[in-house]
Amino acid sequence: MVHAEKLRNLIIVIAEHPKVTSLGLTKLWKLISFADVTALREHGATITGSDFVKYPHGPVPSRGRRSSRN
Repeated sequence: MVHAEKLRNLIIVIAEHPKVTSLGLTKLWKLISFADVTALREHGATITGSDFVKYPHGPVPSRGRRSSRN
């Protein structure tokens, strides 16, 4: 089950983080994936509840959309 509100909040936290620059979709999806994997390892559950799909440039949440611009 995808937690839309948690995904939205995670995107906001990532986008507003001072060390994150030049945030495109590819970088965003990689950071979301990293956050989910870290949460799973440390707490036994992901933040977003998303399944990830393997793409050539990195994982993408199954409900996310890829853009050819990134």
